[in-house]
Amino acid sequence: MVDSVKLSERHLRAHQAKEFLISQVFEEAEIENVPLSEVERKMLSFSETDETLPNMAEIGDQFERDYNTATYEKKIAVLLHNALERNRRESPDAERRWKQAITDLRKEDHYLLVMVDQASRSVRPPGDQIKLWSTGIAVVGVLVAAALLTAKYNVDLDKYFPSRAELSILIWGTAAVLAIVYAALWLLLGKQRMDKLFVKIIEMVFASSRDK
Repeated sequence: MVDSVKLSERHLRAHQAKEFLISQVFEEAEIENVPLSEVERKMLSFSETDETLPNMAEIGDQFERDYNTATYEKKIAVLLHNALERNRRESPDAERRWKQAITDLRKEDHYLLVMVDQASRSVRPPGDQIKLWSTGIAVVGVLVAAALLTAKYNVDLDKYFPSRAELSILIWGTAAVLAIVYAALWLLLGKQRMDKLFVKIIEMVFASSRDK
């Protein structure tokens, strides 16, 4: 009896979590003017193990026939990501509520979790992608320019490093340390916060260089 009560409570919490997350998708789609067909809306309720909409089998067949799964999942993941960001701006308690909803939803098998996981891997806004690509290009450009200047002016690297081997060790050691630091921060802060921190650091570097 106790186990059945616990199971019922777990199912209720998972159902409420799913309804909350689906409502956030609908709300964000309306705000962004992103069209969602009836089939796309109903597929958010799909589950392999849980009772769902009465005609879900037909909806699933139509979805597989008329829609691209990867495109659909990316579309919903972006809406979930943007909805969470909007909620964070509107309420300091939003992130806790979202985490609880996702935790409750994971207690059962729901298709929506696929999109939730994609959203949690941080679907980056286009502006941030441009910043990161620009930064990567800038770093490569600096390294290439340094190599060309070294060759042009015959800079003797042996003057600063006893051997090429030691220079190689220094470069690889620095790269390894940076990778370890990034991984540690990634685990502590999460990928989304880590990426935001990285973008802020780059912006600060660019701002200071412009001031000079």
